[in-house]
Formats: sequence, C-alpha cells, structure tokens
Amino acid sequence: MSSPPPSAPGFIGALHALGENLVATVEKRLELVSVELQEEKLHLIRSFIWISLIVFAGLAAFACVCIALILACPVALRPALLGGLAGVLLLTFVVSLRAFRLHLATAPRPFAASIEELGKDRACIRAKN
Repeated sequence: MSSPPPSAPGFIGALHALGENLVATVEKRLELVSVELQEEKLHLIRSFIWISLIVFAGLAAFACVCIALILACPVALRPALLGGLAGVLLLTFVVSLRAFRLHLATAPRPFAASIEELGKDRACIRAKN
C-alpha cells in the first residue's frame, strides 16, 4: 500500500505562507532600521565630540596667542594687532564653516540601506505580477 502524495496547500495554507513571509520580511527590515538608527546615533555623537574638541582647543589656543601677542606688542600697535587678530579669527570661522558644510554634504544618507532594501522588495513584487 502506498501513501497518497502530499496535496498542495489550499487557500488557507497559501495565506498562512504569505503571512509568514510578510512577517519575516517586516522583521528583517525593522532589524535593519534598528541597526542603521544605532549607527546614525553613534555618528552624531562622534561628530559632536569632535566639533566640541576642535572648538575648545581652537579657542583656547587662539586666546593664548592673542594675549601673548598683545602683551608683547607696544601700546601704539595694539589696536592694529587686535584688528588683525579679529580678521584671522573671522577667516578661521569661515573656513571651518565651509569644511563642516562639506562634511555634512558628503555624509552618508540616513537609512540608505533600508530604503534600498525596500526598493528591492518593491521591484521584486512588481516583477512577480
């Protein structure tokens, strides 16, 4: 006696399989979003720390240099020296601002991998129809 071949799943079985696949896909996408969110948070924290360090060190060094130059300069030249130092500070500010904007412009797009995967999912679904 032979056993009957396994029957193809019916409508309920197909719905069950579709539901499982949908849940698994959503779960994977949420895991990816979670990982990317953590990476973005760490990137933001690192950027803040570096910016704070740069600003503090730069201002402290500039203040020390300014005080030393003003004290070493004759009284008659002090206004011109202060003007020159203010110009250097302004130039440093402009260059730093441009460099930071470049940094922001070249930073990777947040959640790029999740958006790419969702696009692939959409293309896969369209191809099956």
